[in-house]
Amino acid sequence: MDYIKSAAGGYDIDDGTKIFIGKFREIYGSNLRAVIYYGSRLIEGMAKPSSFRDFFVIVEKYQPLARDWFDRLTLDFMPPKMWFLSLQIDGIKQDTKYHVVTLSDFKKYCSQNAPDHYVIGRMSKRVAVAWADEETTRVELLESIANAFIVNARSAVPLIAAPLSFKDAIKHFLQMSYRCELRLETPEKIGALYRTSKGYYDSLYGMLFELFVKEGVLLKSDEGYLPAASESGKAFRAKLYVIKSKARHIMRFPFMIKNMDNWLEQLLGKYERTYGKPLVLTESERRHKLTTAVKYFYKIKVAPKIFRGR
Repeated sequence: MDYIKSAAGGYDIDDGTKIFIGKFREIYGSNLRAVIYYGSRLIEGMAKPSSFRDFFVIVEKYQPLARDWFDRLTLDFMPPKMWFLSLQIDGIKQDTKYHVVTLSDFKKYCSQNAPDHYVIGRMSKRVAVAWADEETTRVELLESIANAFIVNARSAVPLIAAPLSFKDAIKHFLQMSYRCELRLETPEKIGALYRTSKGYYDSLYGMLFELFVKEGVLLKSDEGYLPAASESGKAFRAKLYVIKSKARHIMRFPFMIKNMDNWLEQLLGKYERTYGKPLVLTESERRHKLTTAVKYFYKIKVAPKIFRGR
């Protein structure tokens, strides 16, 4: 959709982000094809003081990135891989967690043939193509981002269980990426996403809903939006897709731990940004990082009321 392409290609990039892009160009050289900026730091009103910049670093090949034998064996397995970078900008330490993926894999993981929702979910929100080596690369990326938005919506339609208002239907589609992963997010995150970009999402989903009604994907009535009968029959398959995506997200955890030395600190920072209070660990919990992460992840996701009262 042209509206998505225009939005993703029309951001003014701040100086701090330009410094990170310059560092990526220094690190990856001629292998770098593009940098996509996304996440809370991109959206006014979403970021908190401890929020990281989030990027997709698009490369031509994986092998030049390999740092050891493990990378050589696994870089092209279940992409993208997440890495970490910290820079001093104007005397202040600023961090980013970024995904590395080839252009060909990025296009695949934004398509209806994607094996999971990992890239689609992130690209279905507000994003910006911050740098590209060529205009043709930029065009390819914008096409893929627009495609990810459509695929995300089509994946979510069969999961509509009751008539939804215009606003609630938008929130349903925004929530799809969180359905497909185990993430430290509160229910209020979807509302904040919508509020901070209301004009953007109202315009975008307004056009999309018109298209889906015209195609017979959605039904519109006085009560709201519902999936057409043909889409309702796909609900079981859609639920299996959610389960598969969530399983593949969990399978990515060992690679995140391996590639990010400070992953436990990032988890603590994510907790504080999400729940508004720090999580203080004991010395024993800090020594046994993996079991600590599993323990608190379970408490946060499975028993949130107990955990918040801790």
